[in-house]
Amino acid sequence: MRRWLFALLLFLALAAAAGGESWALSPGLLGQGRTPYPQVFLRTAQHWLLYTYPAGPFLLGGSVVAPVRPVAELLGATVEWSRGTVTVSRGAGRVRFAVGRAEGEVNGVREAWPLAPRLLPRYNTVLAPLEPMLRAFGFSARLAKTPGGAYLLRLGGESLERVDAFIRERLYWWDVGLIADRMAGGEADNLVPTAFELNPLRPLPPEAAWARLPLAEEPLYARSVVTFRETQGRGLEPGAWGIYLAEGTGANVKHIGLTPTALPDGTTTQHPCPASGAAVLPGRAVACRFEAWRYAGTPAEQPVRRVVVRIIRYK
Repeated sequence: MRRWLFALLLFLALAAAAGGESWALSPGLLGQGRTPYPQVFLRTAQHWLLYTYPAGPFLLGGSVVAPVRPVAELLGATVEWSRGTVTVSRGAGRVRFAVGRAEGEVNGVREAWPLAPRLLPRYNTVLAPLEPMLRAFGFSARLAKTPGGAYLLRLGGESLERVDAFIRERLYWWDVGLIADRMAGGEADNLVPTAFELNPLRPLPPEAAWARLPLAEEPLYARSVVTFRETQGRGLEPGAWGIYLAEGTGANVKHIGLTPTALPDGTTTQHPCPASGAAVLPGRAVACRFEAWRYAGTPAEQPVRRVVVRIIRYK
């Protein structure tokens, strides 16, 4: 009895030291790019972050948790790792924390955190609460639940313009001969993401195994689906909007069911989403599907590391 009680007290003490929350991240779910927790989609002024390797942002115990590097780098920050300590810097803002400790230093001030950052060695990834990092960089954040159970984290702050400029300049690799900003009349704010499914055809490879595939192979990696829903009862007119995949880094993204679409300015484009340009009735959902392959001629497998989309209204 005493041994059992001692073991229970030890477990509770360790849980408290780790931030008081139990992490249920099974290898099977992570191998599918998922967690058992509600998904969180992060919104800048113009873009939605839907996924990060090996699993996208999620809500745990009231905190939004995500892989640190892909989120930080999307916001224009740098990440340094040294013997279990992570330092994330952006301009004058800085966050520093040790893996496994429910505390960190935010702009020089040490504070307690609700969760202890966790290392996923197989994926060479650190998961951590996002709030301290966003606060250090001057962002505000507003969390709201969608009808499908996922959450939307909308960022605010003066530096959002620089974030969107960085995304446009660095990540629009597909935008050859067409600049989305020139045809965009604004963002289609009434269409929001409610679910993302990576749907890999085999378990996600660990980072150490990325370079082990023969050059001759170009395997299909994933058949992914993003679901969006109209939320403001206004609908979307046909030909007046589009979903653009700003980034699907790592794998070579090939789109399903595309046909050239004429835009109001007379140019044509191929939308990353076959539903783009169709009418969307108030309150209805649309699905955007795409395939991801390994880059031809590249020895490394490099799975999709980040998925970023933009939903625009045409001028």
